[in-house]
Amino acid sequence: MSVTDISTDDDVRALLDEIASANAPRRPSFVCQHRLKDGMVIDVEMSMHLLGMDGQHRVLVSAHDVTQRKAEELKREETATYLRALIENCPLAIAVHDTGGHVVMCNPAFEALFQYRQAAVVGLPLDTLITRAELRDEASDITRAAVDGRVTRLTTRRC
Repeated sequence: MSVTDISTDDDVRALLDEIASANAPRRPSFVCQHRLKDGMVIDVEMSMHLLGMDGQHRVLVSAHDVTQRKAEELKREETATYLRALIENCPLAIAVHDTGGHVVMCNPAFEALFQYRQAAVVGLPLDTLITRAELRDEASDITRAAVDGRVTRLTTRRC
Protein backbone atom coordinates (compact mmCIF):
# COMPACT_ATOMS: atom_id res chain seq x y z
CA MET A 1 0.00 0.00 0.00
CA SER A 2 1.36 3.41 -0.87
CA VAL A 3 0.64 6.79 0.66
CA THR A 4 -1.49 7.71 -2.36
CA ASP A 5 -3.84 4.81 -1.56
CA ILE A 6 -4.89 6.43 1.71
CA SER A 7 -4.94 10.04 0.57
CA THR A 8 -8.18 11.69 -0.41
CA ASP A 9 -8.58 12.42 -4.12
CA ASP A 10 -8.17 16.17 -3.57
CA ASP A 11 -4.85 15.70 -1.77
CA VAL A 12 -3.11 13.10 -4.00
CA ARG A 13 -1.63 15.62 -6.50
CA ALA A 14 -0.46 17.95 -3.70
CA LEU A 15 0.99 15.00 -1.82
CA LEU A 16 2.92 13.78 -4.87
CA ASP A 17 4.30 17.31 -5.34
CA GLU A 18 5.43 17.32 -1.71
CA ILE A 19 7.10 13.92 -2.10
CA ALA A 20 8.87 15.13 -5.26
CA SER A 21 10.36 18.02 -3.29
CA ALA A 22 11.35 15.90 -0.30
CA ASN A 23 15.04 16.56 -0.95
CA ALA A 24 14.65 20.22 0.02
CA PRO A 25 17.06 21.07 2.89
CA ARG A 26 14.38 21.52 5.55
CA ARG A 27 10.87 20.32 4.81
CA PRO A 28 8.15 21.79 6.97
CA SER A 29 5.30 19.51 7.92
CA PHE A 30 1.96 20.02 6.23
CA VAL A 31 -1.63 19.00 6.85
CA CYS A 32 -3.67 16.88 4.45
CA GLN A 33 -6.41 14.28 4.67
CA HIS A 34 -6.18 10.49 4.78
CA ARG A 35 -8.87 7.90 4.32
CA LEU A 36 -9.01 5.15 6.94
CA LYS A 37 -9.78 1.52 6.15
CA ASP A 38 -13.42 2.06 7.14
CA GLY A 39 -13.69 5.01 4.72
CA MET A 40 -13.62 7.73 7.37
CA VAL A 41 -11.49 10.75 6.44
CA ILE A 42 -9.15 12.27 9.04
CA ASP A 43 -6.76 15.23 9.06
CA VAL A 44 -3.09 14.31 9.37
CA GLU A 45 0.09 16.32 9.73
CA MET A 46 2.77 14.81 7.53
CA SER A 47 6.52 15.07 7.73
CA MET A 48 8.89 13.79 5.05
CA HIS A 49 12.57 12.99 5.19
CA LEU A 50 14.84 11.85 2.38
CA LEU A 51 16.91 8.79 3.29
CA GLY A 52 19.76 7.04 1.49
CA MET A 53 19.55 3.25 1.80
CA ASP A 54 21.69 0.76 -0.13
CA GLY A 55 22.63 3.48 -2.61
CA GLN A 56 19.00 4.36 -3.32
CA HIS A 57 16.92 7.29 -2.22
CA ARG A 58 13.90 6.59 -0.07
CA VAL A 59 11.32 8.96 1.39
CA LEU A 60 10.30 8.40 4.99
CA VAL A 61 6.81 9.78 5.52
CA SER A 62 5.24 10.03 8.94
CA ALA A 63 1.62 10.98 9.49
CA HIS A 64 0.17 12.19 12.78
CA ASP A 65 -3.61 12.37 13.31
CA VAL A 66 -4.50 16.01 14.04
CA THR A 67 -8.26 15.69 13.65
CA GLN A 68 -8.91 16.47 17.30
CA ARG A 69 -6.45 19.37 17.33
CA LYS A 70 -8.11 20.90 14.27
CA ALA A 71 -11.55 20.47 15.85
CA GLU A 72 -10.30 22.19 19.02
CA GLU A 73 -8.81 25.04 16.96
CA LEU A 74 -12.14 25.49 15.18
CA LYS A 75 -13.98 25.51 18.52
CA ARG A 76 -11.56 28.16 19.88
CA GLU A 77 -12.11 30.29 16.77
CA GLU A 78 -15.88 29.97 17.12
CA THR A 79 -15.69 30.89 20.82
CA ALA A 80 -13.47 33.89 20.10
CA THR A 81 -15.88 35.07 17.39
CA TYR A 82 -18.83 34.65 19.77
CA LEU A 83 -17.07 36.55 22.59
CA ARG A 84 -16.03 39.33 20.22
CA ALA A 85 -19.65 39.67 19.05
CA LEU A 86 -20.87 39.81 22.67
CA ILE A 87 -18.33 42.50 23.55
CA GLU A 88 -18.95 44.51 20.38
CA ASN A 89 -22.72 44.51 20.89
CA CYS A 90 -22.84 45.04 24.66
CA PRO A 91 -24.32 48.41 25.65
CA LEU A 92 -21.82 48.66 28.54
CA ALA A 93 -18.36 50.13 27.96
CA ILE A 94 -15.83 47.29 27.77
CA ALA A 95 -12.08 47.45 27.26
CA VAL A 96 -10.06 44.23 27.06
CA HIS A 97 -6.44 44.45 28.16
CA ASP A 98 -3.50 42.07 28.22
CA THR A 99 -1.63 40.97 31.36
CA GLY A 100 0.43 44.16 31.20
CA GLY A 101 -2.67 46.35 31.27
CA HIS A 102 -2.40 47.43 27.62
CA VAL A 103 -5.60 47.72 25.59
CA VAL A 104 -6.21 44.84 23.18
CA MET A 105 -9.67 45.94 22.08
CA CYS A 106 -12.62 48.05 23.18
CA ASN A 107 -16.25 48.13 22.17
CA PRO A 108 -18.32 50.94 20.63
CA ALA A 109 -19.86 51.78 24.04
CA PHE A 110 -16.34 52.37 25.42
CA GLU A 111 -15.55 54.57 22.43
CA ALA A 112 -18.71 56.61 23.01
CA LEU A 113 -18.20 56.97 26.77
CA PHE A 114 -14.50 57.82 26.79
CA GLN A 115 -14.32 59.47 23.35
CA TYR A 116 -11.45 57.28 22.12
CA ARG A 117 -11.35 55.30 18.88
CA GLN A 118 -10.19 51.70 19.24
CA ALA A 119 -7.42 52.22 16.66
CA ALA A 120 -5.99 55.03 18.80
CA VAL A 121 -5.92 53.13 22.11
CA VAL A 122 -4.81 49.59 21.20
CA GLY A 123 -1.46 48.99 22.87
CA LEU A 124 -1.78 51.90 25.33
CA PRO A 125 -2.04 51.39 29.11
CA LEU A 126 -5.74 51.35 29.98
CA ASP A 127 -5.24 52.94 33.40
CA THR A 128 -3.69 56.09 31.92
CA LEU A 129 -6.59 56.48 29.49
CA ILE A 130 -9.50 56.38 31.91
CA THR A 131 -8.17 57.61 35.26
CA ARG A 132 -6.77 60.90 36.48
CA ALA A 133 -3.15 60.96 37.63
CA GLU A 134 -4.06 61.05 41.34
CA LEU A 135 -6.11 57.84 40.99
CA ARG A 136 -3.62 55.81 38.94
CA ASP A 137 -2.31 53.77 41.89
CA GLU A 138 -5.85 52.66 42.73
CA ALA A 139 -6.50 51.86 39.07
CA SER A 140 -3.26 49.86 38.85
CA ASP A 141 -4.26 47.85 41.93
CA ILE A 142 -7.61 47.02 40.32
CA THR A 143 -5.93 46.05 37.05
CA ARG A 144 -3.46 43.78 38.91
CA ALA A 145 -6.36 42.15 40.77
CA ALA A 146 -8.11 41.45 37.45
CA VAL A 147 -4.94 40.02 35.88
CA ASP A 148 -4.45 37.80 38.96
CA GLY A 149 -8.01 36.51 38.53
CA ARG A 150 -9.41 38.15 41.64
CA VAL A 151 -12.96 39.38 41.35
CA THR A 152 -13.25 43.09 42.02
CA ARG A 153 -16.52 44.91 42.41
CA LEU A 154 -16.29 48.64 42.53
CA THR A 155 -18.84 51.35 42.06
CA THR A 156 -17.55 54.86 41.88
CA ARG A 157 -18.64 58.27 40.81
CA ARG A 158 -16.08 60.59 39.38
CA CYS A 159 -16.91 64.19 38.60
